Amino acid sequence: MRKIIYAAAAAATVAAPSVAAPWILSANLRGELGYGTNPFLVTGVNDAAGFGSFSIAPTLSQKTSRSTTTVSGSFYREQYFNNYGHSDTGVVQVSREQQLTSRLQGSLQGNFTDTDNALLSPGYDPTLVDVLTTGQHTRIYSGAAGLTWQESARDQFGASFNAAHGSYGNQTGLLVASDYDQYGGTLSYYHTFTARTQAGFIGTYSRVTSNIYPDSWSLQPAVALKQVLSDIWLFNGDIGVIRTHINGGGNSTGVGFHANLCGTYPRRTICITASRQTSASGIGGLRTDLTGEVNVTQKIGDKQSITLSALYDDSRARGTAPIGSGFLNLPRQKFAQARLDYSRDLTPRLSAGATARFQHRDYSTFGRATAVGGSVNLTYRIGHIQ
Repeated sequence: MRKIIYAAAAAATVAAPSVAAPWILSANLRGELGYGTNPFLVTGVNDAAGFGSFSIAPTLSQKTSRSTTTVSGSFYREQYFNNYGHSDTGVVQVSREQQLTSRLQGSLQGNFTDTDNALLSPGYDPTLVDVLTTGQHTRIYSGAAGLTWQESARDQFGASFNAAHGSYGNQTGLLVASDYDQYGGTLSYYHTFTARTQAGFIGTYSRVTSNIYPDSWSLQPAVALKQVLSDIWLFNGDIGVIRTHINGGGNSTGVGFHANLCGTYPRRTICITASRQTSASGIGGLRTDLTGEVNVTQKIGDKQSITLSALYDDSRARGTAPIGSGFLNLPRQKFAQARLDYSRDLTPRLSAGATARFQHRDYSTFGRATAVGGSVNLTYRIGHIQ
């Protein structure tokens, strides 16, 4: 925790702009009590246990006429009262957006995540925690830089670069995970046809290297569309091909896409997301994820809301991975989750809520696992309230 606080303070010093402007501080404190089964989603385990969790998430931000700087962090501890031990997750994020000239805009991002005994709870991010390495100590450093050039009122060009390093501590997963380095970039062009329609091209390249998987890369050219369908619905997506090379797994070509459809009603929001993308992994070097997600939030009066979400992820990697004294063809991984959240504002700073969730994990050769759980929570807001 102390390292995370020091890192956030150092990042804030580096990111601070030269023009004085007020810094705005806010933070969320959250406590939770619940009961659930098999939080690590391990096959053959069905024991239930009560748990408690605590999290703190501060944010420090500064906005001027030409820039926005944000430094945020979080620490999350989930402690099971028997059977499963605990999970700690710390995150530090720094971002800066700067209007460099009337036409040129730049951005910088830095992220650090440290997870001890990574759980697939309270949420699942397939780009952060590898299903097969759940339960291990995972540490990821990542950063990105981008430029956007507004050539004219209708034409916009973009370029970005990203890099990441992932490492694993205790090797308690089913397979041996390998520390990896990932880097890549994106080039884009959009043309505005009407006030409702933008279309263009996106090209993405990514390379992953590690001790076990020395060379993997992916190249994805795509056509893109941003379309305002109505005053309520907005579509943003792209579709193209993914060309991949995986050491020990050969070359392949397939369809790659990302689509996001969102509707914003006076008291309801609906978002549907689907994608087929590649991402770095400690197992297999590079994997392809087919993901679908639905989120629906309904406001009840001025102080209550209910959110229903569902997620499905089908992850595949080619090649082999070390297991014991031999090697194993990498299995296909599947993950599904359904979640219901209720929240009520008790005061402007204090809110209470409840959560129920179901998770299922299937990784072919190694079997299946299911987890269910529920909890109640309290959240207190400190500092600035938006």
